[in-house]
Amino acid sequence: QFFGKYITNGQYWDGSLSLLLADNLLYGNQTVPMSMLDRAAQGYSHPDYIATQNVVLNGVGNFEINEVNSFTGNLYYRHLSRDILNSNIGSFIPDATNDASCLGHSPIDCPATNLLAHYKQELVGVNAQWNNTARIWSEFQTSTIGINAEFSHTGFGNFGQYANVDSSQGMVGLAAYMTQADISSSSQRLGIFGTSTFDVSENLSATASARYDYASLKLSGQ
Repeated sequence: QFFGKYITNGQYWDGSLSLLLADNLLYGNQTVPMSMLDRAAQGYSHPDYIATQNVVLNGVGNFEINEVNSFTGNLYYRHLSRDILNSNIGSFIPDATNDASCLGHSPIDCPATNLLAHYKQELVGVNAQWNNTARIWSEFQTSTIGINAEFSHTGFGNFGQYANVDSSQGMVGLAAYMTQADISSSSQRLGIFGTSTFDVSENLSATASARYDYASLKLSGQ
């Protein structure tokens, strides 16, 4: 993993840029059906893993326009990719075999399968707000108007492969992976908000706020 941040500033502004990188690999995510709990060793087949790569880039800026007006914003990007491989033993195998004849049976009765799930997401978003502290009728007040926007695309695929089991409980693929699901989605989100706090007196303040959100989601695939 890696994290780095760069910070800079001027007389009336400051900004930062941060980067997060992560590449994780976890082995041993096997599950065992209840019918095979009396043979717990079946849960130690391999290779079973979860591989995740993550990138997050975030930029932040603050600007003082004058004594009573300021602007704050940030822009961010995220990439996430994850592969999950599960090997599943469907029947007990006393001896290792690489016999592929099970593919020719009807129905196919190979003793094991490999299931690969692939997930990928790309996301970009922006937040921005204007702040004002000018007095109204000589009384203190704080007003904020802002916007949020986010756009993302997500893809998911699920693939299956018939397999046998070798002497080390490793999965031996007998055919190419077959697509079982291929789904993608695109989403957009937009938010506009405003808030204002006004000091009515030394002991009383009044706050009013409003927000509007719009979101859409499109799905495709099978």
